[in-house]
Order: sequence, then C-alpha cells, then structure tokens
Amino acid sequence: MGILSFSMLVLSLGFAFSGCQGGQEAKEELIKISLATTPVIYTGLIAVADQEGFFRQSGLDVSIRSDYPAGLQSMQALERGEVQMATGAAFVFSGMMEDDPSLRVLASVGSTSDHEIVARKDRGILRPSDLQGKRIGVVLDTVSEYALSMFLQMNNIDPATLTLVDISPPEMPEALARGEVDAISVWGKFSYLAIKRLGENSVSWPSQYSLDYHWVLAAKEDLLANSPEVAKRFLLALKQAERFVLSNEEAARAIITQKWGLEQDFVTQVWSKNKLRVALDQPLIISLENAIRWRMRNKGKTEEMPNILSKIHQAPLEEIDPKAVTLYR
Repeated sequence: MGILSFSMLVLSLGFAFSGCQGGQEAKEELIKISLATTPVIYTGLIAVADQEGFFRQSGLDVSIRSDYPAGLQSMQALERGEVQMATGAAFVFSGMMEDDPSLRVLASVGSTSDHEIVARKDRGILRPSDLQGKRIGVVLDTVSEYALSMFLQMNNIDPATLTLVDISPPEMPEALARGEVDAISVWGKFSYLAIKRLGENSVSWPSQYSLDYHWVLAAKEDLLANSPEVAKRFLLALKQAERFVLSNEEAARAIITQKWGLEQDFVTQVWSKNKLRVALDQPLIISLENAIRWRMRNKGKTEEMPNILSKIHQAPLEEIDPKAVTLYR
C-alpha cells in the first residue's frame, strides 16, 4: 500500500471517531483492549505506537502488561483469558495452537536473530564441542530449548550427553555467574547481561538458528468474531509505528529503550539483529512448520502437518496493507 492510500485510511478512520456537533468536536469513546507482551526490542512497535499515541488515534485504549519475561508467559495469559491479545514467539504459538484451537495469529510484529549460547571458560568450554557433558540452562518448551537443539545439531553434539536445567530468563545470568550451570541458551538482554556479568570468563556463540525467529501478535477467535474492528485498528496503529521507526530510527530506539527499561549499550549493540515489521509472510509459516516438526520428532509423533493457514487471521492486515500479506495459498 502506498503512502497516500495508507494515509487516507488513517484519516478515514480518524473521521470515524470524531464529528462536529454545534461547532464542537465530539469524540466517540475509545475501545478498551488489554495486551500481554514482553519488553524486548522486537516488540518495539507496541512501545512506539503507545508512546506516539497511534493506538488512541486508531480508537483504542490499550492496557499494556509488559512484565512477562518470555513470550510463553504472555501467551499463557491470553490462553487463560487474562488479556485479549498477546505477543509471543511463533515457536510458542506452534505449541499452544493444538491445546487451544481458538488462538489465531494476526501478524508477525518483529523478528530477531539475537539468540546466543553463553558459557563459562573456567568450566573448560572454549569451543562448542566442549559443551558435551555439561549442565545447560534453558527455558523448556520455548525458543531457548529449540535454539539449543539446533545449535547442538549444527555442531554434531549428542544432546543425550547434556543435562538441561529449566531456569527462567531473568535468573539465567546469575545462575551462570554462580556456577549453577556451565552454559545457558537465551536471547536478547539476558545473554547480554550474562556476558557482562562473566566478563573475560565468558564465551558465546550465535545459536545458528536457521531463520530469524518471529514474534507474533495473537488473539482468540471470539474477539475477532465479536469485535472485528479491534484487530484492524490495532494493526493500523502498529503500521503507523513501523513507518515512524523507518523515518525516525534514533527517536524510535530512544522510545523503546526507555519504555521497555533496556540498557542503551545493549540496544545499540543488537539493534541491527532485529526487524520491526508488521507482516504475514512465508518465513513465518516456515518457522511455525519447523517448530511443529521439532516437537513431533521429540514426542515420536508421525501424523501429518496441521493446517497452519487455518490458524492465521489474515483479513485485518490484508485490508490495511495487502502487500504485507505474502502467504502461499
């Protein structure tokens, strides 16, 4: 969608919320919506949309809960009905869509390649092969465990030789520093903090995850059926935020850093590893398929791949920006 047509859509939506009565502007009440998210760079469009007033311009009063350390917890809040929308890794969604058939993806709102394996040199770990026989901190059934398995496969390391320790992301840097584990598989600010905490005693590698992992915006089917305008308005605000980031990168970085409570040095260091874009594209589908295959192998299942497209709610984004939807039918 071109800039002019997108702007017209924003303006037309704005007129829908305002009118003139006796020479005075009268605005309709904003629709309240609750969102669970994780404060990471690749959810930055949400921070920008909130800070710059794009949600309110789209007719929404968004209550943002950003105290979830990982996408698994925010998506579980959606599943329990505590919020109406949530963000989480596509990997997490792939595991939850079977348990809760009502979950739907509205769009990918960001992607990243910032996942790392961080280890202690004083445990004799200088190269990936040295991880054999070690204790590795992971968040089970999340991208943390999945990325570790991909890393082990790429480096011909037998996972049976490892001991996996389930640790929450915020606890990982200190657990590694205290020597409770020999290495951790984690993303973003937690790998940054772990390396910073260990200093010269740290060694790290990119997880060699085959594709950037996607962060998706999800909602339940009943919200989309009963309040179809909500999804469109929310995505419209994120598209405005996307355009803001493209034209005001420095300001956007400052907003995300402050609003999500991130360290400036960390944001500067990993900014280029993140993409802030609202889309429904084939890499997202490939990411979901890879995650499902991995789970099926781990559980010894041999059934056919589920119909992933049936879990994608395309209509709102197609209406706002058709070029952002490039899924193979």
